[in-house]
Amino acid sequence: MVLLEGGLRYGYPDRTWHWSRRQQRPLRSRRSLILPQVAVIVSQCGHGTVMKTLAYGVPLVCLPLLGDQPDIAARVVHAEAGVRLPQDASSTAIRTAIQRVMTEPGFRNGAQRLAKAMASEDGAKTAADELETLAVHSSSQVTRAP
Repeated sequence: MVLLEGGLRYGYPDRTWHWSRRQQRPLRSRRSLILPQVAVIVSQCGHGTVMKTLAYGVPLVCLPLLGDQPDIAARVVHAEAGVRLPQDASSTAIRTAIQRVMTEPGFRNGAQRLAKAMASEDGAKTAADELETLAVHSSSQVTRAP
């Protein structure tokens, strides 16, 4: 199965998480439930879509449009978890890229390698440790005006 990100179809970002006012927490969309069965995702490379996709070890065909999307696509390519096409790629080029990502096992291997790394990382602890280190080093270098 190939999943096409909604923002590419309709020209606006897709919402993959929905907010529940009653429960005050995000709810998973149906997309998150089907990601394990997807062979490749065609995406404009928004951070949320890429992170969710890679968390399931699914490779990407990247068509970045704006902002940080080109940088995110470059990281996907560098990690060998997908390919990047120009935003004006033809349907033939997109089809060829999808077939390549689906048939060359290196892309799925790269995406699965990232999924394992993401699963083993404690992001909250790492962020807290980095902030604490920054605070300790910054406070020792700060001079106060008399």
